[in-house]
Amino acid sequence: MWGNTHPAFWGIPGSPNCNISTGGCTVGHTRTKDKCGNIPVSLIKFVSFPIRVEDASKNLLRRRNTVIHELGHLFGATVDGGAPYAAMSTSVAQNNYLKRDNPQEGLYYGFAGQFGYFTWQQAYNNAQSYREIFADQFLGWTFDKWYDLDESSQDFQSAKEREKWMGDNMPGWVTGMG
Repeated sequence: MWGNTHPAFWGIPGSPNCNISTGGCTVGHTRTKDKCGNIPVSLIKFVSFPIRVEDASKNLLRRRNTVIHELGHLFGATVDGGAPYAAMSTSVAQNNYLKRDNPQEGLYYGFAGQFGYFTWQQAYNNAQSYREIFADQFLGWTFDKWYDLDESSQDFQSAKEREKWMGDNMPGWVTGMG
């Protein structure tokens, strides 16, 4: 549903509000070990992004990847009580190759696409947070797509670290053996 708040929750105290200025909001009902809750997932229109005209051919890829990135947030927040987010938080603090400090347009950080181009890095606001890093890594893991342009670069090492981290952790979370 387009807008800030899903109409199913209008007028209900404590209802989720996606707090987005444009685009759509999907509110899913989730259940963790000890509680039920609603997780808002926002999908925004690409017309609001500063996409370069010469790069418009990738809009279908961007739309698909936004959905996968947002599903990564849902996965990270709900699987095994939020274990993916907790593990990513710890790992980002300990491994410089997994960080995305001071994100700048055009940089790869080990992802298959450049920051600010919205193909393989969907995060923009708060992109250095472990939540956004996890969601972008979830996207890379889903399609096995990582930086592969220059094997001698730090980006290539970051890609290998991201790929390894997801390969070590995701099978356990997906099968419930994590």
